[in-house]
Amino acid sequence: GQLLITVMNGLRWRDLERSKAAHARNLLEQFQTIIDRAPIPIFAKDQALRYVIANAKADELAGLERGGAIGRTDDDLMDPAAAAAARRGDRSVLDGGPAFEVDEEMEFGGVDRTLRTVKFPLLDEGRGVTAVAGLSIDITPQRDAIRLRDELAASQQEAIEELRLSREETVERLVHALSLRDSTTGDHVIRIGRLAAYLANRLGLPAGQVELLRLAAPMHDIGKIGTPDDILLKPGPLTAAERREMERHAAVGHEILAESQSELLRMAARIALTHHERYDGTGYPHGLAGEAIPIEGRITAVADVFDALLSERSYQAAMPVDQAKLLIAEGRGSQFD
Repeated sequence: GQLLITVMNGLRWRDLERSKAAHARNLLEQFQTIIDRAPIPIFAKDQALRYVIANAKADELAGLERGGAIGRTDDDLMDPAAAAAARRGDRSVLDGGPAFEVDEEMEFGGVDRTLRTVKFPLLDEGRGVTAVAGLSIDITPQRDAIRLRDELAASQQEAIEELRLSREETVERLVHALSLRDSTTGDHVIRIGRLAAYLANRLGLPAGQVELLRLAAPMHDIGKIGTPDDILLKPGPLTAAERREMERHAAVGHEILAESQSELLRMAARIALTHHERYDGTGYPHGLAGEAIPIEGRITAVADVFDALLSERSYQAAMPVDQAKLLIAEGRGSQFD
């Protein structure tokens, strides 16, 4: 009787174990089905760092057939540097470290990818760490977008710098063309640009407009290229007819520079045309008055006269700075803004 009871108990125990195993397999299959539906890689590695869990997305990312990651290590799937980095993070978790997030650069199937992975410990009933688990998001598209953005920004900056240099070269070449005819032009026009920019900055004009003015103001007298040498280089006073011919340089300069697609040359054209206008309307070529004269023309008018007063010319000695400042101030409201 006792033997029969023992056998019956053994059979019931066997059936219970089989039921528990079947239940466990069923749970595992359900778990696998659930994680396989996840749109991101999910995995777990045991103490030997072999994959014991990997969903369909993880296999797909690694370029493996379904279930191909199970039993493998990162050394089998990744390049050495990426595998070593992953191994360090896994060991940190298995040794009791906290969960953490890391961006991992790795190559799968010849393609460089960046994964943002959260790694965390799996615990047994006694709260011991049995495995390291992870969830990954493939951020390669975001990484590529950032790199493209940075490359475009670098290219844009390079283009801006090239444009800046080409604009300055335009000014230098135009001014050089004039200086071949008038030796007093070179240093004078450089100073005009700096003086005009200084005044514009003190007036609170936007930085971009200040920089344009620095480059445009030196071209204020470019129209003198069309002035005959016997008038342009005459050491003495000009006759009334010669003065009218000299005054044509404002309109000639505007004609040379106007209708350009360049914002710089358009400003230079306005300056060339208006830097001899007077605030009281008695200037030339159009007798503009007050704020009808563009601000860049009003600024360049002050810079032009101030520098001319300080310069040694064939027809005048250089004036002391304080005297030049007084003379400029006396012209306020009549010659100048």
